[in-house]
Parts: sequence; structure tokens; C-alpha cells
Amino acid sequence: MKRITYKLIPLIVLLCSVQGNSNSSVVISEKCSESFVGTVTDVLEVTPFSSNSTNSDKLKITFKVDQMKNGPFAFKKSIEVSKLSPLVFEKGESYIVELNGRSLCHSKKLEIAMN
Repeated sequence: MKRITYKLIPLIVLLCSVQGNSNSSVVISEKCSESFVGTVTDVLEVTPFSSNSTNSDKLKITFKVDQMKNGPFAFKKSIEVSKLSPLVFEKGESYIVELNGRSLCHSKKLEIAMN
């Protein structure tokens, strides 16, 4: 029981500290091996494996990679996030995304300054 509690503490802290603002920056882990700037091309519900369940609790976010900052080059990258996550990814918007393997470490929406 203690192991589960210790694993839930960072998640609870994250959910309590992040506001519902799409401009917020979220740091989930400090060790990020990949970093890129990408534009969201698709936001899709992940199809559940079980035929008994018709509702998905995850979203698959696909990015067109505009610039690789760190890690192996790819033209596109995909991540999965919970629908209940405070993170909001909008199709057509650009983000800085940092990954550790397939896990999201950090994301921040890029704001375009208009003069």
C-alpha cells in the first residue's frame, strides 16, 4: 500500500499545481531525452483493447515535428494523454514537447507574438 501511495503523490501534486490554463507549462519529469517543437496535426481518442468498453480514457496527440532540439530526428511524433489530464492540445497549435521515451516530461504551448 505504501508503494502505491508514494507513486500517487507526484500525480496528486501535479494535478493540484496545474491550472486549467492552456498557456501553462507542465513539468512531469526532469529527465527528458527528446525535445522538439511541433504542430498538432491530430487529436484522436485511443480505441480501447477490450470490446466490452466503448469509452476511451486517453487521447492520441500527433505532432508534425517543426524542429528537433534533442534526440533522434522524426517527421512526426505521437503521445498519449489522459482525457482527465489538465493538458490541452489544440489542432493547428504549436508546442514545445519534451519526452522520456514515450512518456511526456514537459509541454508548453507556443504563443505567436503579433506586432
